[in-house]
Amino acid sequence: MPHHHLSFAIASLMLATTMASSAAPPASEFIVPVLQELCASCHGEKKQKGKLALHDINVNIAGGKDIERWEKILEMVSIGDMPPEDETQPTKEQREVLVEWISSELEKIGRGPTAVQRQL
Repeated sequence: MPHHHLSFAIASLMLATTMASSAAPPASEFIVPVLQELCASCHGEKKQKGKLALHDINVNIAGGKDIERWEKILEMVSIGDMPPEDETQPTKEQREVLVEWISSELEKIGRGPTAVQRQL
């Protein structure tokens, strides 16, 4: 393998390891701004497409108030149905962090895809 290909492979592996091992950013610094940027125009205070409002969603998932809304967000973002194709899309990183954060928070209270798999 030529030297520059090996260097690229090592750098890529180091970046992936760093990203995987770093803690997810706090909800107030990442999750809320992403939801505001990408979701609020269709799921905000004035308009709630699909009867889903996100302007008042509680980021304290363990608090229990908005578990079903978070599960719906996780489902739709994970499968790529939201945002719709004709709307601004999250970056790959935004989508991955959003899905990972929601999954992790739901898992803490025995909900979400990993918790369901364990129950089966």
